[in-house]
Amino acid sequence: RRIAVMVKLAERERRVRQAEESGRRQAEERLREREDEMFRQIMGVHQGTVDSFLEDVLGESVDQAARARAVTEGRLRAAKINSVVDRLEEGEQNDEGVVRQLVGQFLLPNIERQVHQRKAEMQTH
Repeated sequence: RRIAVMVKLAERERRVRQAEESGRRQAEERLREREDEMFRQIMGVHQGTVDSFLEDVLGESVDQAARARAVTEGRLRAAKINSVVDRLEEGEQNDEGVVRQLVGQFLLPNIERQVHQRKAEMQTH
């Protein structure tokens, strides 16, 4: 009888310990899941910040490159126009001749280039 009581007490104590251990494991698991979710959210915020930063940096770089190219092209065109005007003025042509030369050398090639671009765009669409 005494042994049976001791066995029952030992089994009960084992069940209590198992229940306590199970409770600790569940609490640790919930804590780990909560920490994992916090980590995922923090990483999402970090990734969003990195994306935003890179977008800003790349946007600024593209803007600066476009500005530099526009300035360079403007200077080149101004130099070309100035040289043509200077040549025409040296030839002492009348205003109509100067205008005709300018249109022939700058306006018409530009219009032809735009026509070709539009044709190419229409072919791709």
